Amino acid sequence: AIYTAPSVKPVSDTIQASVEIVTKGQGKRLLVVTIIILEEERVYYGNVEINGKGDGVIFNGVGFITFKETGKNTDSFNSIKGSLSVHYAVDECLAFQGKLPLAGELNLYETDEDKSLAGGSDHGVAFFTDSFKVTCHGVNIPQGLLAVITPCDGGAYGKSIEDNQILIGEGSCGEINIKWRLTRQ
Repeated sequence: AIYTAPSVKPVSDTIQASVEIVTKGQGKRLLVVTIIILEEERVYYGNVEINGKGDGVIFNGVGFITFKETGKNTDSFNSIKGSLSVHYAVDECLAFQGKLPLAGELNLYETDEDKSLAGGSDHGVAFFTDSFKVTCHGVNIPQGLLAVITPCDGGAYGKSIEDNQILIGEGSCGEINIKWRLTRQ
């Protein structure tokens, strides 16, 4: 299907477009997509994967995030949308399984000096999630995947492909491993 945007920007920055599909033997299906309308600033969007294990704890998370430039032609980006589906298991407790908001900050390193300070990397990134509760023996205990999920072994840095069109990275902090792949819109 092809969606043609209206010539005038809607009042809301988020709209939904839908299409009705008639299938053989299964009737009609309605597919809906959410579209975020952005100004001319640069935008990166993509996937994040977090895995870890520690003393009696195993967790993994898979999600998406969208970063928008903080101002025209800056190298700094803040997240505008994101979520992380998490499975977090602690020995002798009920596992937490749910979706958490995912936020973050992204910085591009354009100069040789900035790249040198970042160990030759093209960008740096940090991710944030809300805390959640795990129930152990009838008691709700606050948990978190850290207030800031930032790889610390070698920094939260990554490389670019095709002149900053694609940003990839991976790193670890203790028992937490994180990977990301972001594409410029």
